Amino acid sequence: MVSETVNRKTYLDALRVLAAFLVIFNHTEGFHLFLEQAADGSAASWLRVMLSVFTKINVPVFFMISGALLLGREESYGVLLRKRVARFLSVLVLFSLVIYLDRNPESRDMSDLVYGLFSGEINLSYWFLYAYLGMLLALPFLRKIAGKLALSDVVFLFVLRAVFCSLIPLYGYWAKTCGIAPLTLRNDLSAPFGTCDFLFYPLVGYYLANGLPGGKLGRREAAGCLAVLLGGILASAAVTCHEGANGGFTQDYLGLFTYSSAAAVFLLARILSERFPGGRKTGILLAKLGELTFGVYLLEPLLNTHLYYAVGGGLNRMLYSFLWCFFAMAVCGGITFVLKKIPLLGKLL
Repeated sequence: MVSETVNRKTYLDALRVLAAFLVIFNHTEGFHLFLEQAADGSAASWLRVMLSVFTKINVPVFFMISGALLLGREESYGVLLRKRVARFLSVLVLFSLVIYLDRNPESRDMSDLVYGLFSGEINLSYWFLYAYLGMLLALPFLRKIAGKLALSDVVFLFVLRAVFCSLIPLYGYWAKTCGIAPLTLRNDLSAPFGTCDFLFYPLVGYYLANGLPGGKLGRREAAGCLAVLLGGILASAAVTCHEGANGGFTQDYLGLFTYSSAAAVFLLARILSERFPGGRKTGILLAKLGELTFGVYLLEPLLNTHLYYAVGGGLNRMLYSFLWCFFAMAVCGGITFVLKKIPLLGKLL
């Protein structure tokens, strides 16, 4: 979400584009098709679930990119509040207002807008803006932590994440299938740096981008990333498919290993970028596309509301979902390009 103009890392722009595509796909029928399918164990059934599992890395990758770019900087509290917090608050208010007026053209009761802004109910897909604001408010403290991160610290973060976000949910699912009363973990016991997305992912993103020496990353590490990615996807898909065969599909277990998959994709992108650096033109193109992704994220819900169900009626729903993602990125990206030429909007987007 944050543009880097000096020493720009091309792979971060490529990751922005991928994450934006997956965010849009998350809003389509293609993402939800597995919920309506029969749990027949077919290859097509598994592929639908696996695609939805992979889609869950979208927002974590955005957080990791922001961590990679922001945690190494030094800024005063005044600059943080004026330059970053005020910007995202302005974006949240402005685009929520646009969506509110679009959906309630005859409304004159602005109290609904105010309450909706606080609750986040005007547009549920803007939840990321609220979480991102939380990350910005934690930024001064995250920066102090990031500068001293060691590999053992990052490993411990992943252990915490695995315990609270994988092992405990897996035990709960096993207990449910066996008819055993699940153990309830007291809410007072928490590990926020391991479980809170806007703390965990920026720190991991910073370390993977800046803490690991590039010279030691090669084919072995790339193969390890692919194994972790595939293993996480298959494990989450296996639980989801088992659930579908024993009572019906839900989205409850799609994200069991999102943290490992997101980290694997992030590191794999870095390795590929370092081993196979693209040309200058490719870097410029990715930089231009990367700068448009924030606007795509903000504008796509409007486009979706008015056009998604109005066209594509005769197409296969998965095919249409993919076509919609490309169409939405092109249209919203074009609109963002124009809006960025407007002085005030350009600073916000």
